Amino acid sequence: MQASVEKKVKHAIVKGNGKLLISGEYFVLDGAKAFALPCKFGQNFDIVESSSDFENNSLLWKAYNSNNQLWLETEIRNSDIESEVEKTKEAEMLYKILKVCKELNPKFLTDRTNIEVTAILEFPNNWGLGSSSTLIHFMAKWANINPYQLLEKTFGGSGYDVACAESNTAIYYTRRNINPTIEKIAFKPTFKDQIFFVHLNEKMNSRNAIAYYKNLNIDKSSIIAEVNQLSECFVNASTIKEFENCMLQHEILVSKTLKIERVKNTLFKDYWGEVKSLGAWGGDFVMVTNTREEAVFRKYMIEKGFETIFSYDEMILPD
Repeated sequence: MQASVEKKVKHAIVKGNGKLLISGEYFVLDGAKAFALPCKFGQNFDIVESSSDFENNSLLWKAYNSNNQLWLETEIRNSDIESEVEKTKEAEMLYKILKVCKELNPKFLTDRTNIEVTAILEFPNNWGLGSSSTLIHFMAKWANINPYQLLEKTFGGSGYDVACAESNTAIYYTRRNINPTIEKIAFKPTFKDQIFFVHLNEKMNSRNAIAYYKNLNIDKSSIIAEVNQLSECFVNASTIKEFENCMLQHEILVSKTLKIERVKNTLFKDYWGEVKSLGAWGGDFVMVTNTREEAVFRKYMIEKGFETIFSYDEMILPD
């Protein structure tokens, strides 16, 4: 008579929030205080772990895009993580992240457990809202390690996006190697109905943008002090005019530093409101103010070829 197998199952769902960097782009890498907002759109991770004495430990990873299309499916045995097994290009970064997780926590994935992880993205990948940062957020929680240390050894970057992935409120973020300063703040502008987010139909490569910034031969200390003040300027603005002034001053500062024309001058010269790049300049979303009828605003943007438009409440996670 065959012995019965006791099977234990654990199930959990983890969500990482998307992000928008309102102030401090580029300079956040050098310790400037950035102002960032977590988004309603994010990435969900459904993890099921089952264990018994008769099963070999393996990980089945499935990843779906925002159209519910499976774009990655791979089965990984623990012994494969640190070996030079043949892997697809899509799975290569996943292997690297798993390997670093095991380096930082040697007990990670040592149980005799079968695991299935299903990752579901809630936004198109070309929106730049944080497919990588939400993944780092999940993997660090799962492996019980420092997410900023994991980020440093994998994708790189400032880490503000990882902070947004686990925050339900607006934040000030200051990079301090792998132990950043994160301050949750109340940001409830009375003029939020006049703030919109428009996608530029382009996806910027953050790593290329970071490399460009790091190669600039400039004194960043005085600029960082100004950026710190501008981050507080956004949060403390009490009217749309004050908020627009913060946007303008920030755009002028970054444009002068990077020697790149600001987006309003290149794409929205005849626009009546203010326009600010968010994150790496040249793509992804811009933040736009509007003081006219919303229908007039949307008509203008659509005629310009920009049809992905969100109001503040549609995009930003409420406190």
